[in-house]
Amino acid sequence: MPILETLLADRYQIVKVLNADGVGNTYIAKDTKNPGHPKCFVKQLNLATRNPHCLKSAQHLFGIEAKTLKQLGNHDRIPRLLHCFTEADSSYLVQEWIEGEKLRHLLPIGKRCSKRWTESACLEFLKEGLSLLNFIHQQGFIHSNIAPDKLIKRAEDGKFTLVDFASVQPIREQNIRGYRQASIALPIATFGYLPPEQLTGNSRPNSDIYALGLLAIQALTGLHPADLEVNSHTGEIDWHSEAIAPVGSALVALLSKMVRYHCKHRYQSAKEALNELQLLQLNESTPINLQPIEIQPIHTPEIRQETQDTATIPPAEVAIAAPIPVTLTSAATSNPLPQSEEISPISPISPISPISPISPISPISPVDPSPEAMTVPNPPLEMESISSTEMNVTPDPVVAQSSFSPQPLPSKKRSSVKGSNILLLGMWGGFTVNSLVITGGLTSLFSFSTADDGPKLLTQATIEYHAGKYDNAIALAESIPNFSQAYSEARTNLDRWRVDWEKAQTQFPLVEKAYQQQQWVEVIQAAAPIPDIAYWQDKITPWVQEATAKVAPQTPEWLQAAYAKGGEKDFKGALELLKKIPPGTPAYEEAVSKIPEYEENYRIRLEAEAHKLLTEAYQAAIAKDFAKAIQLLEKIPSGTPTYSKVQEKIREYRQKQRIKGNSLLQEAYKRARKQDFVGAIEILKKVPRDTPAYAMAQTKQVEYAQKQRTHRQRASVKGVNVAMDTEVQLLGMSVDRQSSDRTAVGLTGVVSPGFNPGDFLQEIS
Repeated sequence: MPILETLLADRYQIVKVLNADGVGNTYIAKDTKNPGHPKCFVKQLNLATRNPHCLKSAQHLFGIEAKTLKQLGNHDRIPRLLHCFTEADSSYLVQEWIEGEKLRHLLPIGKRCSKRWTESACLEFLKEGLSLLNFIHQQGFIHSNIAPDKLIKRAEDGKFTLVDFASVQPIREQNIRGYRQASIALPIATFGYLPPEQLTGNSRPNSDIYALGLLAIQALTGLHPADLEVNSHTGEIDWHSEAIAPVGSALVALLSKMVRYHCKHRYQSAKEALNELQLLQLNESTPINLQPIEIQPIHTPEIRQETQDTATIPPAEVAIAAPIPVTLTSAATSNPLPQSEEISPISPISPISPISPISPISPISPVDPSPEAMTVPNPPLEMESISSTEMNVTPDPVVAQSSFSPQPLPSKKRSSVKGSNILLLGMWGGFTVNSLVITGGLTSLFSFSTADDGPKLLTQATIEYHAGKYDNAIALAESIPNFSQAYSEARTNLDRWRVDWEKAQTQFPLVEKAYQQQQWVEVIQAAAPIPDIAYWQDKITPWVQEATAKVAPQTPEWLQAAYAKGGEKDFKGALELLKKIPPGTPAYEEAVSKIPEYEENYRIRLEAEAHKLLTEAYQAAIAKDFAKAIQLLEKIPSGTPTYSKVQEKIREYRQKQRIKGNSLLQEAYKRARKQDFVGAIEILKKVPRDTPAYAMAQTKQVEYAQKQRTHRQRASVKGVNVAMDTEVQLLGMSVDRQSSDRTAVGLTGVVSPGFNPGDFLQEIS
């Protein structure tokens, strides 16, 4: 792996290591041959294996990614491919660097997280995401790994950009015979955002739509997709009940269709989803115009016959019929409708009329309290009709006679006029009653909305909080009902207030103690973390002001000392001195301007040291010296980007060290069974510390050492007895058994009477 400051392709200077797992290493580099030395993103392919098939496959995938980036890089929210080259048996891709924040850091974590998204923010995110997917799919590709780490909110304009096309796949025709057998696609994606069909290598364009929809749901609910409930009967995700704030039904429908379990039930293209999203945003941005009330007719005999005849008229004839306006008097006046004018029965209205057509339904009450009917009309009520003579309406004399009065049956024209008058009076009466009901309902609604005391309670709670009345503030904020518009803000404030108050209570005694001991620098440093709460700030402000006045004469010396340490590359010591200089002192402004420079230099130095230690640790691990590897990794400070990776490696190497300790212990047991106690002890000495086998190894060393001494004693006794037997035979002397026993006892001091040298030989063998 190249180290920091390495110059790749005689052009790209590495300044930061983003990821170094030995396979797909990534770096930030400076383009030294470009004016201003802009940053760029470098990806390195460096496989540890020498298997030619693996290398060939990896190179092929790497080439596909480069080709895809070259084709897609003309989009302003996809990083451009700048360079592709091979150096020192490694392949490199150089891309445009996107400065910004990953979506993973912007998503809420849990329902009570302060980062929760509003519905409008979610809609804007979906609009940007779907437009990106639409572009990629039109170019013939599927991203296949839409996830929080793959979207970056660009710092310069706040737009979301899509990165990492390592898992990109071409779009294939699904209806080609043998498609499943001919295509091989690995399900490479991020856990939780992988659509079901991608598990079988059958990625489709709407697989990306599925993952994008889950990201939007996570933004609204604060829940990772793995934590969402799935309906056991349908397999669909039940998410809208988990939303932090109420979500409109249109957005619920949109997202639910994006994340349907079966790909056939989702949007089939990003363009389709984008069109529906734009319609949704258009409807939200357009003011809602209240439509006129649709008044249902009272079915008199004439109207019943008329509606039957009207239903048979072709729409084209209705549309071209000349409308005749009917003038109505105000309901507040007692003047009857003019009887001199000839009024025709009501008929279906032209499509261009602002009044909804009257549909033939069964007779109902003039007052319809349903939500669809209770709508206040904006335009004045205008009625259009068609002459009854054109419609050939014939009244039913029997029904007419029984329905009205026992007078003689009126003429056809007179019946038409009278029926129309009754109908219009009923319609106007129903309209008046409906208007009164709606007016009363709106008045009640306005009265209810003005009764929301939540904002006032929250304001009072804030005042109490900053006045030091913590318990009162918490009680007031908790009393805000969940229907109040201030409820969400109150919940957020409660969480923050509790944390800040506890922090202030903990930190204040430290400030007080330092002030009493006249440790002025400690006073300033201990006061800095105290949150901005008026009650606590009023307490510490006089102490901080006095401490600042006491420290001010020393700050120029601290500044010069910091410069000296910076010249010696001791950026940590320089930063400690600069950060001691408090606000309000002569050297403060200069110190503040110098801190970013020293922090950047310190970060680069730390990363260079971390990279060196990491490389040495890998080499030690390859040599199976896991103790040394762990020792090197533990020296890497926590402020480096590789720290989290280092902790993983430490856990891995400790596990391997435990395995090594157990293996050494087993090997020592085998040597001991063969009476090779010296070799067993040497192996036990190699068992690493901080392993479960280490304590047992120490115990076994003592045991085997004792056995070794016993073994030597037995060997010594055996040698003496053999020498004595040889000497007796040479001299021809006869030594009785009792004398021999005494001699043996005298030599060893441990053998009992009746000692037989053959006993030890038999035992040892």
